[in-house]
Amino acid sequence: MEARTKPQQTQKARAGRGRPRKGAEPGTDTLLESALQSFAENGFENTSLRNIATIADVDVALISYRHGSKFGLWTAVVSSVAEESLQNIDKFIADALKLPAEQRVDYVAEQLVEMIFSKPHFARLMIGEVAGSPDRERQTFIAEKLGKPIHTKLRHFLDDHKEEARLIDDDLAVFASISLLGLLSTTQDFLSEMVGIKHSDKELKSQMTRIVTGLLTR
Repeated sequence: MEARTKPQQTQKARAGRGRPRKGAEPGTDTLLESALQSFAENGFENTSLRNIATIADVDVALISYRHGSKFGLWTAVVSSVAEESLQNIDKFIADALKLPAEQRVDYVAEQLVEMIFSKPHFARLMIGEVAGSPDRERQTFIAEKLGKPIHTKLRHFLDDHKEEARLIDDDLAVFASISLLGLLSTTQDFLSEMVGIKHSDKELKSQMTRIVTGLLTR
């Protein structure tokens, strides 16, 4: 009995070498969230796979096995948030169209505020890549995967709900709205010090909804 068992155990051990055991793997969401946190706080260049592995409490080999490289993991992070964001936008635009016409832009602006403020780490990552990074490959990836699709969806919605006379270019209004929300979602404490806003989160989001509505319609 022993003679049969040992070869089987040895064979299983050899088969498991070089790749993490599936039973020991964390969920994809956990790993991507840890990577997002590290990229946001340290920037792409100053983030190591070992650092991400420490935050996620996994073996660094697991990251290489799943994503191949740091850039592969970074693209997975951006792709994941982009997919979720685009699905959310499709949903709240569809929900807005069920409302009376005069309420639709307010509703979309409110949902944009909620969506962007719910992911301050991602907003911080985006700001760092767009404003602080010279890497054109990553910037192009962000534009194609996230920036342009979101812009197109919101612009199409805006075309049907804007006022006749516009003081602001429509494309610039959409870009400015998203950029403003991203910046303010990452700097709320500093914002309070600079302009004296002491509102609750609910009131701050309400104020931001009014600002975004104005940018999109006037």
